[in-house]
Amino acid sequence: MDNVLILLTLFCLTKTLLMTSLLPGKWYRLGFGALCALFVCLCHPYALEQNKLALEKAMEGQSILTNVSLAVMIDLLLTLGFCWSVLHRLSGHHLSKASCIMGFIPSVLIFPTLYYIHLNLFFAGVGVEFTTLTGGLAVTTLLLIAGGSIGIRYLLPEIDLRLELTVLSGFLIFLLTVCCTVFHPSGLMYSHSSDVDWLSMGLTFAFILVLFIGGYYQQRIINFFKRNK
Repeated sequence: MDNVLILLTLFCLTKTLLMTSLLPGKWYRLGFGALCALFVCLCHPYALEQNKLALEKAMEGQSILTNVSLAVMIDLLLTLGFCWSVLHRLSGHHLSKASCIMGFIPSVLIFPTLYYIHLNLFFAGVGVEFTTLTGGLAVTTLLLIAGGSIGIRYLLPEIDLRLELTVLSGFLIFLLTVCCTVFHPSGLMYSHSSDVDWLSMGLTFAFILVLFIGGYYQQRIINFFKRNK
């Protein structure tokens, strides 16, 4: 499960940088980076109250994965609306107020992702003050989101390519989350081997065969009875 969460974290960070690079104006990108850094600081007292063993036990349950799948699905819908708004804005089409707002909503999955990174940083940073870890993570988040989005704009100047990568990363996150939920060990059903009931299976097969033949030759059978009348 830890490997899956690490993979989801990387995908979420990548999608966030792609979406942030599509925001109009550098001040919007800088403002979103500052908002994420502020979120890290505000989550400091809540991260201190978490226990590693309790958290790992909770992550092993299927119910929390179901909630995560719901959040990812909502984020995917917001991502599609964001890309649609950006594409129409660049095409010069008139957008309603709601559609314009959709174009300014970046990835919301970055917030639970930052919280997950925050918790693991506390668990791994033994011997370091928690306030120091939180401050370092906040500064790193600001530089990563604001600077990383600018770097992506230089590396991938084509807006269409960034839109495609954003949609693909959103679907990858959604599919990975759904697969983890469906194929979770607690959701698997185990059955013991038993003797095959050959008689029931033969009768069922014969019944299906009769129905197939009757449907295939239905028109011929109807014509046969009509001629006999």
